[in-house]
Amino acid sequence: MSLSRPAIALGALVVVGCAIAAGTSAANASSITKPQPLATVTVGKGFKTAEPTCYNDGKPLSDAQVKLCQTKALSAASQGKLPSINVRSNDMVSVGLDETMAGHGWDAFTDGGDSSTTGSGQAVLSGWTRSTTFSGQVRATQVMSSSKAKTLLTVVSMDQGNKAYGVWYYELDNKSL
Repeated sequence: MSLSRPAIALGALVVVGCAIAAGTSAANASSITKPQPLATVTVGKGFKTAEPTCYNDGKPLSDAQVKLCQTKALSAASQGKLPSINVRSNDMVSVGLDETMAGHGWDAFTDGGDSSTTGSGQAVLSGWTRSTTFSGQVRATQVMSSSKAKTLLTVVSMDQGNKAYGVWYYELDNKSL
């Protein structure tokens, strides 16, 4: 059986088209970025999950990056652009962290609440821990500022040498005021 010249040309065009499409798909697949690790704040039955405010693709953040991160978070907070969740005084609050980031170690703290244990003006949700992905539940009154409408929650993945790998910021909106 003999194929005509137009049939061969059409077949070649289909093969070339498929090869180009496959190459484009491979190129697109190679440019896909890795997903960023997530942290989740749970309040009562609700939750808020977010990507880190600052992250360096799994590598430690430099001191300059950490300072820039803090500035970025304060700016976002003043503009109401941080992830936020409503909290009432009788709620329980907890934090969960992606296990790859928890493997470095992590802690979570707020700028309000019962800071008598730290003496630093910070209330601790989770002291430095490693590999555990859940903070446990803490009463909102222990971590919320009773005089401010919003309390800043910071979650930091860091190793024992205090090198940060990721930082998440949330606002806890005090609905008990």
